[in-house]
Amino acid sequence: MLQMAEVLHLVEHVSFYSTRVLEFIGHKIGMEIIEYRRFSHNRSTIAHRVTESLKNAAYILTVRAGGFGIPALKRRVERRAPIWLSARDHMFVVMRRKFESAG
Repeated sequence: MLQMAEVLHLVEHVSFYSTRVLEFIGHKIGMEIIEYRRFSHNRSTIAHRVTESLKNAAYILTVRAGGFGIPALKRRVERRAPIWLSARDHMFVVMRRKFESAG
């Protein structure tokens, strides 16, 4: 469990950092990742996740197929993608300073 003295209280709202980039940044500033979690915007059932995944797969297929030659369908997919609240596109990262060993 984390001790309060170990926690750096700096909360940042950033988008699309990979663990590789976070490790690189941490190394440059003398910190290490001690916890990393990915999670979705809200909890959902397996059925809900499957439904959203299927909607998004159909959307990608329709976009790549140019709306299957149907102008109204092409316009619709060009304007708006389906919502995907169950996607695990949020993350929580805790870093702490690396302590050099005396020796």
